[in-house]
Amino acid sequence: MGPIVVVGELDGNRLQDATKELLTKARELAGGQVPVVVVGFGAGAEEALAHADADEAIAVTGSAVESYNPRVYEMVMHRVIADKTPSAVLLSNSTLGMDLGASLAALTGQPMVAYATGITHEDGHWVVQSQVYGGKLVAEVEAPDSGAVVTVVPGSWKSDEKTGSPSVTGMEAGTASGVQVVRGIGAENGG
Repeated sequence: MGPIVVVGELDGNRLQDATKELLTKARELAGGQVPVVVVGFGAGAEEALAHADADEAIAVTGSAVESYNPRVYEMVMHRVIADKTPSAVLLSNSTLGMDLGASLAALTGQPMVAYATGITHEDGHWVVQSQVYGGKLVAEVEAPDSGAVVTVVPGSWKSDEKTGSPSVTGMEAGTASGVQVVRGIGAENGG
């Protein structure tokens, strides 16, 4: 079984709670047998990841990630997946996870399970509980541990709030060919 990769989301220079929850579950699933790798994007990534509960952290920086551009994130994560060959990629079921999860699965040929509320490892595969019909039903899905993309509903389990001191590697984000953010548009109230 390969490493478990968590796509981290940041709030400035700190990890969002949903990312801490994913790291807690990744640690549990890894059982000390495989490394947990967290990837963060943006100017505050290195500082935010310095105390993440992971074995390795990748801080992705550069002008291409100053504004959110799903295509750039997709290209970076494709490089990480090719390099690390993870057994699972965990993302929060947020805007980022919904943008990135399906495209990563399609790009890498890996199965994807969305709206996950639970995940275990049994007999060489992941067993994932996934909400369907707006959470009215829960489906149990099996995915191979040779690679799967899973988006997780925030709050599905608690963060243990542990910190660590992973080795942090910097990665420069390239630009998405043919895609460029011209300007960001904020809410009318200035938010």
